[in-house]
Amino acid sequence: MAEQPLFTFQDAVDHVSDVFDIAGLDATSKHFRAAKRAVADAYRDIVRLHEWSYYERHGQITTEAEQSSSTITYDHTGGTYERMVTIAAGTWPTNARYMHIIIESQRYKVATRESSTVITLTPDTNPGADVAAGTSYNIFRSVYPLPVNFRRMSPLIDLKNNWMLKYIPPGKVMHALVGRYQPQDPDSFTIRNQGDFYGGLSVEMLPPPSIARTYDFAGEFDPRALTTYKYNTGTVSSTAGTTTVTGSATVFADAHIGDVIRFAKDSTDTPDGLYGDPGGTDTPYVSQRVILAVASTTSVTIDASVPATISGVNYSISSPLDIPTNDMMNLFQRMCESGYRNLNPRECGIKERQEARMEVQSALILAMRADVHDRSDGLYDRSGWSTLDDLALRGTAAVNSSI
Repeated sequence: MAEQPLFTFQDAVDHVSDVFDIAGLDATSKHFRAAKRAVADAYRDIVRLHEWSYYERHGQITTEAEQSSSTITYDHTGGTYERMVTIAAGTWPTNARYMHIIIESQRYKVATRESSTVITLTPDTNPGADVAAGTSYNIFRSVYPLPVNFRRMSPLIDLKNNWMLKYIPPGKVMHALVGRYQPQDPDSFTIRNQGDFYGGLSVEMLPPPSIARTYDFAGEFDPRALTTYKYNTGTVSSTAGTTTVTGSATVFADAHIGDVIRFAKDSTDTPDGLYGDPGGTDTPYVSQRVILAVASTTSVTIDASVPATISGVNYSISSPLDIPTNDMMNLFQRMCESGYRNLNPRECGIKERQEARMEVQSALILAMRADVHDRSDGLYDRSGWSTLDDLALRGTAAVNSSI
């Protein structure tokens, strides 16, 4: 059975090194840094050129049930903590700091969870005065973070009731919440940065959910993040038939989870990518695997056993490119080349940079053509597309002329 081709961050930088003949320079030089930056920029931007089917993926959000058992006391000032809410029996949820609490029909934001029985409220949302013991409450979560690589989504689908929630623009949330602070079954949602997670987006349910429930959505996501350019400290060993790789003098880290590890035949040279080392040597890897888990700094779990036992061999780890190789790799490489030229205007003239952008445009049209995987809509038949320009007119997204 043929293996799925795997191209890595290191492979992409090697490609730029080959094209612009910067192999052999110090890895910290301006040109190598420009090569890595060009790859990272192209990787970030490629998803924005077209609505690629490859990045349309399934997502789920599971809500949490409200809590209203027991009663509370609110001590506004002078206690162990300022703006302190103490529960009479039971415990506060461990993630209470992401929740709101209703006290005497007013909704307040939780600031911290100080202990299993004590939370505090934010300075700008609190009762403003002590609240006597024995007061009822509701604590609930209405905001749920989306994955860090989330871009956009279809309406949420309530799997139990089999209905779609209505989307409300962020600017209309406060109006939509009027009179609907009490938790119940949500009928709408919005997407915004709620303030708890830097640089990330969250789903806010309206009204707040009262029970734990799962919601499905179809979303568009950015590619998996590039975390490792090249790591190859120490040597590794692994026994055929097992999925454990043991390192010597290695410092494996959680950042390597999901990365590609390549094994050399011995401890003489670091294994190269598919086309050899840009510096002129050729020491191809004998096998490659994906790291599924990091048990310690000297032990990782891989997705499949190595073909044959290895002992004390060199290796390299690099992040995989989350790009379909048959559909988009040519476009990605042209974008890397164009990006490198733009980062080196003194070495690359205006005409050369313009030609590089035109190459990107041509590669984009071909990639859009390859992204049509379904023939049932009549856009593709046995005779193929008539012209590349015709494809641009038929495609679901226009060519981005800004690249």
